[in-house]
Amino acid sequence: WFAFACQRVPLPDRDSLHQWFERAGRIELDHRPWATEGAAYYAARAEFARGPRRGFLHEDYPEWTRTVLHTGLGLALGQLMLPYLPTERKMAEALAAFVSLVLENSQSGYEGAALEQLGVIVRHMHFGRTAEFDRLLKQGAPELREYFWHGFGRGSYLAPGNMTPWSGSGWRAIQEVSKIAPDQSARKNAISGASWAFTLVNLRTPEVMQDFMTEHGSWVQKEDAFADGVRSGLMVWRQMQPQDPCFQRLERILRPHFDPVRPDTSARGATFRFEGAS
Repeated sequence: WFAFACQRVPLPDRDSLHQWFERAGRIELDHRPWATEGAAYYAARAEFARGPRRGFLHEDYPEWTRTVLHTGLGLALGQLMLPYLPTERKMAEALAAFVSLVLENSQSGYEGAALEQLGVIVRHMHFGRTAEFDRLLKQGAPELREYFWHGFGRGSYLAPGNMTPWSGSGWRAIQEVSKIAPDQSARKNAISGASWAFTLVNLRTPEVMQDFMTEHGSWVQKEDAFADGVRSGLMVWRQMQPQDPCFQRLERILRPHFDPVRPDTSARGATFRFEGAS
């Protein structure tokens, strides 16, 4: 996704992240955040391929860039730290290294945006070992486990077979994660993550959300995790693109089912996990 967006803006290797963001800020609303996420991903891949470091994102970057800066960082660290995991011990060591680097290089309040990428990486690179990752997290890092399953849900929606319109778009991803998630907390977070991605991908095609609500409206009324994902996705987008006209169209579609607006919060990490799961 952000690889496509980065085709819309040149990112010369010699330039800094700040210079890349200035270029990204000149392109249209729909591609701006993803080009910025891609810039962070490519910069982090190059930086951390040379070895561990601290404070990668500790500079004063524009506020609208900070969420996608951290998702880009998390994706890069996940790919670098979790490429080949022959044993469960290696998996545990890689998880510890990933979490340590995220915490040492994230801005306060945005750690969750980077940690959540663990689930995206596992869904796309280690799908057959999902249960092993879940067991390790449940035993040693239950709070990280919520981010993991939220990211796993988001990664499920972005999987090619679930994202294409003929597959039922968001519903297919929601069904997939509902079957895989081992308990209520995992299921709620995965559904929230899938609906988060479903909302942002279809901002420019509100008829997709309209069709979903028409077909699954009764389920939506009962499933608070879906509403949480939609609200969180819209909140993140509003922080990045407050002038985007898409909000009014989506809110008109969603209001008969639930209130899609909630107050902004400084705890950005809360938008990358479902805190009401039990």
